[in-house]
Amino acid sequence: MKKIFLFIGIFILLFLVNACDDTPSEVGISVIPVTDEINYKTLETDSIPYTTEIIQKTVIKSGQEYLLVGKSGNEEAITLLKFTGFPDTLASATVIRADLVLHPTNYSLGEESTFGFTVHRITSTWSVTSPGNAMVTGPLYDNASVGTYSGAFSDTSAIYVPINTSLVKDWLYYASDATKYNLNQGIVLTPSANSNCVWAFYSSDNTTYTDNSKDPYLRVIKELNGKRDTIYVYPSEDTYYGYSRNFSLDQKNIVMQSGISYRTKIKLDLSRIPKHVHITSAILTLTLDPDDSKIGKNSIDSLAALANIYNSDGVLLQSFNVIGTPIIDNGKKVYNFNITLFVQGWIDKWINSGMEIFHLGELYSLDRYSFYSKNIVDPNKKPKIKITYLNLPY
Repeated sequence: MKKIFLFIGIFILLFLVNACDDTPSEVGISVIPVTDEINYKTLETDSIPYTTEIIQKTVIKSGQEYLLVGKSGNEEAITLLKFTGFPDTLASATVIRADLVLHPTNYSLGEESTFGFTVHRITSTWSVTSPGNAMVTGPLYDNASVGTYSGAFSDTSAIYVPINTSLVKDWLYYASDATKYNLNQGIVLTPSANSNCVWAFYSSDNTTYTDNSKDPYLRVIKELNGKRDTIYVYPSEDTYYGYSRNFSLDQKNIVMQSGISYRTKIKLDLSRIPKHVHITSAILTLTLDPDDSKIGKNSIDSLAALANIYNSDGVLLQSFNVIGTPIIDNGKKVYNFNITLFVQGWIDKWINSGMEIFHLGELYSLDRYSFYSKNIVDPNKKPKIKITYLNLPY
């Protein structure tokens, strides 16, 4: 009798173990409801309409690490420096010699042997945060030159630019008279007529050399009461201003112009993608047009795609960016941007205001990056968009 009860107990135990198995039996499968099927789907360029627009952004000039001066084609850059740290006891001193000392970086754009600039007295007030387009043509500075520099140089040594001693004499006088202090508005460096080169110099705000060893300064040899010595004055303000003589917003290519700066805004039409999806991958690929690009020596060779997130009132809530680095594909230089985050956000809840493509060296170079647009005949050079997503169950 005990054996019968033992057998029944073992049978019940085996039944319960089988019922708890993670793998459903045929009977279990028959009672599980069928859910929405999850499928991968991919849309490519022809299924994703998009628009492009070249826009200009404001470049903040305060606190910049570098100063640009020179020109390359239609694009130019001028540097502004103001020296006000003179002692107020030197009004009667004689200025024997004055030199502007600049420390070059290893960035240049164009024919280095043609590099040159002229120095001019600034005659009107200006702000380091907004030098203003009027600097380009005046009348904010005197047309008469108070110093010149030309020729190539080593990027490891400082350059010395002789400055008119009478100008520096005026600055010494202004420093001694509070009513005339504001007359010292500094100097502007403008590209020489024959220059076809842009060079970057360290500014007083550079963080590469925290010991100030690469800061620009004014070296003045002066004589007072029969005693000759040298003083060094560092700029109270310095910045640069980039501009173009003939930049057209109506261009066939997708263009990024650093230093000014122009970006291309790309907006994708995502209406063919369902709302209830998970974006597994979204890649934008751009192919460089080398004939329409100008990339300087030792420049940063990376771009970024920026998506700004606004609320319904147009207030900026947050910004996201992704980096695009170049690869060589069948002899062509291409940039891939992983914009998965952007596309998912636009599908879910973000207002789709597009993304801005720009050069990471936008603030301290005059590089031009130009990419083939959808107007190019060769299909291998057109921008490419590939989006893969999952249809999610409701």
